Amino acid sequence: MRVNLGVAFAMPDGRPTPTWTASLDPGAPFSLLPRQLWELCAGSVRGQTTIRGIVRSPEGELPVQVGDVTCLLTAETGDRLALPILSYLAYTDEVPVLLGYQGILTEFGLRIDAEQGAGFLEVVRGS
Repeated sequence: MRVNLGVAFAMPDGRPTPTWTASLDPGAPFSLLPRQLWELCAGSVRGQTTIRGIVRSPEGELPVQVGDVTCLLTAETGDRLALPILSYLAYTDEVPVLLGYQGILTEFGLRIDAEQGAGFLEVVRGS
């Protein structure tokens, strides 16, 4: 199951990027950002790797950089919360913005009201 939400990221000057529609994927450990987004972001690159889907074939491989970016979530109060997240940084724009659970669902609980078609993140006790 994926939940779509609006998200921004911190740019080098501290301002937020424009809001992007992202899919929160509780089955993905890391986030995935298209090139046109991550090139706007403040962050650091740790290395490179290749990610693969379910089918193990060269056609299903995607070379990426691995890096840290800062995700900006907006609370109901309008306050922004900055979360550092480890992300796959694609060399292409042909990928969606996916938010993995590292740095997000490790800090927040996900609540979904399927009947209302709504969901939200809430602070987990002890965080």
